Amino acid sequence: MTIQAFFHSVLTGVFFGFWPLIIRGTNISPIWTAATITIGSAIVISPILLIQNTAAPSVRSIVIGVIAGVINGLGLIEYGKLLTTPEWKVTITVPIALVVTPIILIVGGWLFFHESITPSKTCGSILGILAIYLMCK
Repeated sequence: MTIQAFFHSVLTGVFFGFWPLIIRGTNISPIWTAATITIGSAIVISPILLIQNTAAPSVRSIVIGVIAGVINGLGLIEYGKLLTTPEWKVTITVPIALVVTPIILIVGGWLFFHESITPSKTCGSILGILAIYLMCK
């Protein structure tokens, strides 16, 4: 991994780590959480999309992107539920969701993109499952 890839990974983690803390301080429903996050994201993304001088993707790519967006929207609603349910501890529920993500990516990468499941990925997945178990105790 290059230093640039590592930097952007950490920066992504910082952004994705802070916005749930900000939302947790509100009293909005999961659907409003998803809506406000989507609106805020559009505010940031739209000008960048308009400024960049890139060709539009194919219709097939747009359709696949919209399908991914629908799945992301469902995930945002569920994420909003984790953040806005006061009796649930955000320090447990959100990390569990975030640990499940790389496991899904490892299996999906193997199934759809023929990426190898290396011993370190297997070990990381086992540690993730162990982390979920420990967080639930």
